[in-house]
Amino acid sequence: MNNGLKNKTIILTRSGEQAVEPRKKLESLGANVIAFPTIKIVPISVFNHFDTYAEKLKEFNYIVFTSENAVEYSIKRLRETKREIPEKLQVVCVGRKTADKCEEYGIKVDIVPDDYSAEGLLKYFSAKEIVEKKFFIPSSAIARTELKMGLLEQKADVVQIPIYDAAMPDEEEIQKGKKQLEGKKIDLIIFTSPSTFRNFLKIMQIDKPGKYFKDIKIAAIGPTTAAVIERAGLKIDISPSTFTMDDLIDTIIKFYSKD
Repeated sequence: MNNGLKNKTIILTRSGEQAVEPRKKLESLGANVIAFPTIKIVPISVFNHFDTYAEKLKEFNYIVFTSENAVEYSIKRLRETKREIPEKLQVVCVGRKTADKCEEYGIKVDIVPDDYSAEGLLKYFSAKEIVEKKFFIPSSAIARTELKMGLLEQKADVVQIPIYDAAMPDEEEIQKGKKQLEGKKIDLIIFTSPSTFRNFLKIMQIDKPGKYFKDIKIAAIGPTTAAVIERAGLKIDISPSTFTMDDLIDTIIKFYSKD
């Protein structure tokens, strides 16, 4: 099987440290990877709401982390305020990477659904007795409420509170990213959240996505991201069956491999 990634130019819109390993893997196969983060992950500006419920964590049955960022910013805030996750609180993670982040902080993970998505988690709990069980979901300020609403439909008691936000990168980072694109023929752009796509359009001042992406392949990490891209009239070329960055990169490699 030949390596079709050689000399392909790929834009990776993921931010910070989370882009390091995917970039290394693609570059090891000969791709030219441009790291162009289109979001900047920041803590929320006011913690009052989060702190109020953090004080009551012993009253909850489950804490649900849907991303590595949710873990990082939640645990940091808990420890800043001299709090810990109670031993009896069951820790639920959507995805292996999210679970790994918990373990980095010494947090024992109790549940990781086979399907790394909100749908997978809802399916898992549909087989459990969760009527009136209390769920705490620390999330992004722009997170969807699909998981919350699904649990509520199963008669659970759910609190979803923002702990971080996805902002625009600093102007210096934006200009640096734009400069890297000058004169380049882009083969593929990887989007890892709806925000990475929306912000890319804003940063590049794209008002006609169909024209801009005409000769560019698009990779989306999962159905939520894909849905936003498709609503802009675009086609998803690459999307993994399991919604993790590792699986997305593997799917990209298979897409560009030729017999």
